[in-house]
Order: sequence, then C-alpha cells, then structure tokens
Amino acid sequence: MAITLRVILAFLAWNGPCQAAKVVWQSTPGTPHQASDGSALDAAATFELGVFDSGFTPTKNNAAQWGSHWTVFDRTTFNPQTSFFASSVTFTNNDPPFAAGRQVYMWGSTGGATPEWILATHGDWEWPDAALQFPTTWNIAFASTVIAGTIRASGDPFLLRSAVVEGAIGASLTPEQWLASHFNPSQLSDPEVGQLTSDPDGDGRDNLMEMALGGDPLIAEMDGYGVDWIDVEGFRYLRLTVSKQAIQQIQYRVEVSGESMQWQSGHTATTTLINDVHTLEVRDNVAYQVGQSRFIRLTVQR
Repeated sequence: MAITLRVILAFLAWNGPCQAAKVVWQSTPGTPHQASDGSALDAAATFELGVFDSGFTPTKNNAAQWGSHWTVFDRTTFNPQTSFFASSVTFTNNDPPFAAGRQVYMWGSTGGATPEWILATHGDWEWPDAALQFPTTWNIAFASTVIAGTIRASGDPFLLRSAVVEGAIGASLTPEQWLASHFNPSQLSDPEVGQLTSDPDGDGRDNLMEMALGGDPLIAEMDGYGVDWIDVEGFRYLRLTVSKQAIQQIQYRVEVSGESMQWQSGHTATTTLINDVHTLEVRDNVAYQVGQSRFIRLTVQR
C-alpha cells in the first residue's frame, strides 16, 4: 500500500559516493531460548534492535512506557530449527535517533496473544558512526544489563528466558493485538476483513497501513499523513510527514521517484528531518523546477 503524490520538480545535483557501516546482532546458535515456563521459543518470537528516546532509561517500574519511547532499527524472527536469531543491517547515515554513541538495546517478544519479553543491553553497545569501515557485532549472550527476562552467557541450561512484564505492551501493540482490538473473531477469520492485507472500508489503505497511520479500518479516511513543500536555501522540496503509531514490528519508509517510476529511498534519495517515536518527516532530495514530475510515497512493512 502506498500514498502517492505527483508534482512538478527538478533533478537534484549528484550527491557523491557514500560510506556504509554494518551491524551484526544475534544470539548463540544451538542454545535453548525459552519462555518463562521453560518451553522453547517458536517462529512467532521476534527480536528488535533499536534505541529508546534520549533521556528515557527503561526499568521494570516504567515498563508501561517502553513501547512509546522505542524506535526500532532492525527486526528478525527466531529460528527454532537452529535455535537462535541473527540479522545484519547496513546504514549510510546517522539520522536521528540513531546518532553515533546512542545506547542500543535488543528487545524480544514471544509473540502470541499474551507475549512475554526480554530486554537487554550492554555498556559497550553504542550505535556506531556510519563512516565505520568494519562491522560491529553484538551477541545478546553477553548483555551486561537485562531489564526483562534472564540471560545466561554459558547457554546452560538456557541462553535466554523471557518474562512476564506487567504493562510492557500498554502503549505498544503487536499487529495481531491491533487487529483483535478492531475486529471480532468472525471478522478476523474473514480474509476480506481481518487480515493485514485486507481493506474492509475500501479506502485504498489496507489494514497494515491503517495501523501504521492510526486509522480506523472500518471507516474510509485519509488521515495520519501530510504532503507539502519545504524551502531549503532558496529551493523548494516535496515533504511527507507521518504520525507514527506505537505498533511493534512495523517499519516506515518514504520513497521518491521521477517519471520512470523507479522508486528510491535512503540517504542519497531523501533527507530525514524527524524520526522519533511520534513523527516521521522526510523530504525529497530533488528541488522544484517547472516541467518535470516527481512522486513521493509511504510504504509500510512488517
């Protein structure tokens, strides 16, 4: 699902080559990963790498606020066959909130209707500079601070075990919880109504996009975003502003294109002006000029 606007713009001058840094984050293969009752995690378990808002430190006492202060950078799922999780991500800039030196956390969920949590960090897990020329690797086994759940670096009798945390999801729902809050059991089983790809109100936005923009999936509407112009050093650029929602496991991306409809995103194509827990504001890197067409759209994926 994409929101697209056609406008008249010019082509921006060449931005030059960009450097890229890489982060590898994981657990230890072949070690037991468990829920609080000792049962093995399954493929529904997800793990996120991200940061909390500047000035906010997660504790057991403020668990209900974690979701509303969290920004995810990368996400992966648990592999029950190999009994571990792993992902790698490459980035080319330190756009907010991922400035160099920010404290990084790994946040895991067992998934399901009543998820359990594990939240961990280490004093050395600081977000690297985008110009770093070698990979940064983090393993949850070596976390020095565990706010929720339990870590055993030896992997015996388990590597990690999730925990029940009262209120930890109060401000941050999983997609399944969001669907369950809007549809009854009969609607949830109807592929035309209660699935993430369904569009029951027929407004052109599927349930995943409704979720990401804070819409009502049963009422046709087009709120939750805005498109306008921004002036920068005498030039005008197309800008998309999104009201982000406290939903886990979803990622927002703004893409731009010319008449070729070759969609592009990232540092060379767009400039991120704001990216915090509440707002995403991104502008095109192409200045206004009469006679050429440009497009901008929001994509959301789980």
